Amino acid sequence: MYVVIVGAGEVGTYLAEILIREKHDVAIVEQDEHVVHRSEKRLDALVVHGNGASKNALEEAGIRHSDLFIAVTNLDEINMFSCLAARKHGSKQTIARVRDRRYDGDYYSMTSSELGIDHLITTEQAVAEQIARLFAFPGLSSHESLAGGKLVLIETAVKSHFNGVDRPLSELNLPRPGILIAIQREEKFIIPRGHQALKENDQVFTLTVPDRVSDFLRFFGFPKLRVHDVLIVGGGVIGFHTSRYLEEIGQPPTVIESDPERAKFIAQRLERSTVIEEDATDIEVIRREVEDGRDAVAVLMKEEEKALLIGMYAKHIKAAHVVTRVDDFKFAPIAYKMGIDSLISPQRALAREILEKVRGVRIARAMMLGDNKIEILEYKISPQGKKNVCNIPLSELELPDQAIVGGILREKSPDPAIIPGGDDQILPGDHVIVSVLADAISDVEKLFT
Repeated sequence: MYVVIVGAGEVGTYLAEILIREKHDVAIVEQDEHVVHRSEKRLDALVVHGNGASKNALEEAGIRHSDLFIAVTNLDEINMFSCLAARKHGSKQTIARVRDRRYDGDYYSMTSSELGIDHLITTEQAVAEQIARLFAFPGLSSHESLAGGKLVLIETAVKSHFNGVDRPLSELNLPRPGILIAIQREEKFIIPRGHQALKENDQVFTLTVPDRVSDFLRFFGFPKLRVHDVLIVGGGVIGFHTSRYLEEIGQPPTVIESDPERAKFIAQRLERSTVIEEDATDIEVIRREVEDGRDAVAVLMKEEEKALLIGMYAKHIKAAHVVTRVDDFKFAPIAYKMGIDSLISPQRALAREILEKVRGVRIARAMMLGDNKIEILEYKISPQGKKNVCNIPLSELELPDQAIVGGILREKSPDPAIIPGGDDQILPGDHVIVSVLADAISDVEKLFT
């Protein structure tokens, strides 16, 4: 596939790296000359200096023979106009990043389809909902729905109070239904097998059904807590959307924002939240708010180092649950060791949604873990079946060692969500969830597609 990306910021660069790794041909259009030079050194891609809506820049990027055009600058209107230009000049499919959800509704006179945009992608609301889910289950590091909400992928940290440390997984009496499908140890990811053991500070990813999440929290030694008050640090786009969503579900937060104009802006648009214009890097501000009874803290500033330090301090002074925004996951092992409960990355959430569109019908859902070192893939088996996949015990399936089948969704079954064992079989029409290390993705795709 030939892909043209407009915008070589964090999202565009991250997407390009993954697509290049997956053997796609990539061209990037970027207006900032400094960013162009950086991208030329970092990426094995054609990098064009120019405007994403310029005919000359698009033609230099090869728009006429592109299969996919992705616009991910920080400005909605530029992304949408670039897609319009790309479609006019020959791109087969277009995707635009937008921050304003109204573009995807009836608010404007022209819809995205009339503008020639196949997909509008926005993640602010999805990130806000993810943070709210984490606050509903203090102790979880992440919580993602799969298979239309029939299954959930939860992430928990292994702490010293867990009595299963250093014991083989085959000896652990896991709650049912549930299966461990990935372990992160420092920067390394592991596909779990029965002889392996969990170590302190591991991050464990478990596939289960929604009403068993609390059972797994108890299994890993986390007490049942309920969040009453929420403190949001940073009133940017993500902080504002998160605060507005918390208001909608009846949990209005306190928001700390240092910029006077931004604080005024969000205070005028939030109906029941409290907005405080103060510098969150002043630890006395955080101490006062947490000691006031703020059980949960979400640090959503873009400056990652500041966000991590504030999150660590909030945890140090006994905040019940701390979520911190981090787009560079090299910080993850340190952050978890220092007590931060959850990390959230709007940029990666956006990239993941775009990659799902890129992969199209081959994969129903794709979820990246860590620095794209492991993926959770959801495949739809055709009604006609596949002879080297269907009606074969999973223990005999020719899966690479770097992959494991974590779940099977079966329509018109008394038990539609199956956490399988070695004797279970995949049937025609099933949805199959596979956990696979990045190096083995091509082998898994050959098996299932």
